[in-house]
Amino acid sequence: MPNEETLMQKVVTIEDLNKYLSGDRKPVISGFVTKAQDTIHLRSYDEIREGLRLDYAFDGGYCPFPEGGNTYGIIRFKTNVPVEIPRTKEFGGNEVIWINEYGRQPFTGNGFTKSENIIIPEYIISKSNKSIPIEAEFYMVIDGEPKLVAILKNEQLIIIK
Repeated sequence: MPNEETLMQKVVTIEDLNKYLSGDRKPVISGFVTKAQDTIHLRSYDEIREGLRLDYAFDGGYCPFPEGGNTYGIIRFKTNVPVEIPRTKEFGGNEVIWINEYGRQPFTGNGFTKSENIIIPEYIISKSNKSIPIEAEFYMVIDGEPKLVAILKNEQLIIIK
């Protein structure tokens, strides 16, 4: 299991990354995350989208990671907030798989992404346990090339030009 020394990773839309960088969003992290070591080899937008199964649509049809994109954000961080394995009741947990008019959420409920090409363990930081990372690096990825754009130290976001 990840601990406070484990480098974790959260993939975010470019819009969400820009909200962090502008200060419109506090540097807190919740939701699905991975260990950086398990996903560091995924570089292109398509590899990230498929490997982490970010190809879902919310009610109303909004897909945060639409087909044909080329830009996304990565936050690599360490945290002292509990990180759990997301499991449905079937696997001893209490997460829920939702289905809407656009199909079934690509969530397995067994602690692994639903990628058809690679096995990636996934974790969750509860929304009630939102994490302000101990330290974090924010990357903008364009056409598979990550660029460090900010660092979080002592709860202070430092923008890198």
